[in-house]
Amino acid sequence: MRVTNYAHMQNWLKSQRKVLERLNRAELSVMSEKALQVPSDNPAGMSRVINLNQQVRKQNNFNTAIQDGLGWLKMEELTMDSVSDALADAKELALTAVNGTITSQESYSLMIIQADELIEYVVSLANTTYGGQYIFSGDTTDIMPFKLNSGGTAVEPYAGGNGALKRQIQEDQSVAVTYRGDELFEDSGVFASLFKLKEGLATQNTDLLQEAIGDLDNSFTKAVEFQGSMGIRINQFESMEEMHTDQIDYLETLITSIEDVDIVQAITDLKSEQTTYAAVLAVGAQIMNVSLLDYLK
Repeated sequence: MRVTNYAHMQNWLKSQRKVLERLNRAELSVMSEKALQVPSDNPAGMSRVINLNQQVRKQNNFNTAIQDGLGWLKMEELTMDSVSDALADAKELALTAVNGTITSQESYSLMIIQADELIEYVVSLANTTYGGQYIFSGDTTDIMPFKLNSGGTAVEPYAGGNGALKRQIQEDQSVAVTYRGDELFEDSGVFASLFKLKEGLATQNTDLLQEAIGDLDNSFTKAVEFQGSMGIRINQFESMEEMHTDQIDYLETLITSIEDVDIVQAITDLKSEQTTYAAVLAVGAQIMNVSLLDYLK
């Protein structure tokens, strides 16, 4: 009889442990509102969640690169807008000089000073930095691309790189986020047109000033075109960021559908396990009472 009671007790202990494990899992599900506590709860589901989280991290990395790229591009666009304004001011200065109302040497001297200031300003714009790096120095962003010579009579040749910094905006696409200063300021004639303006003012040469006006117009047009190119790239980056954000939202919805618990069902399951556990404890109490009586007999 004692052997039988011992066997009953062992069976009860096994049942009690199993029910207690289910009760603990049910309590964790309600408290955490997560259906997956350990991989064994749903191995296939857990594997799916791991894979989806990896995809979310990849999309977030793309967005981080895009946001950094947007910082560069917006700074470049803003800077080229300032360059365009400076060229427009230079043209106004040239028009004032050729319209015949400026006759005194003092007035010309003041205009030459203005031209010098515009040259220095545009050179400073060409050396604009973002996060301590030169935005118009190609792929060598730690090198200042332009310097005025010691006499302020010319800009030294472009010292930046021939490549560009790139940012990966999706799986198989990396896009440049820097521009070469030689293309923006030398090839476009920005510097040359400003120095021609200064020379025309210094020599009071109307023909040269007329040429400067035409050159400034051409440089202005090219500066605006570069702005447009930057704007297109900004739109591209913003569209890609929106796409990645939508993908992240979708992936997180899938993760939630696998991980999150149906809270109403979870509470129902918890109550059921609590009832079952109470019943198991009651059975255990009866077994122990019977065993004690057997020993007393």
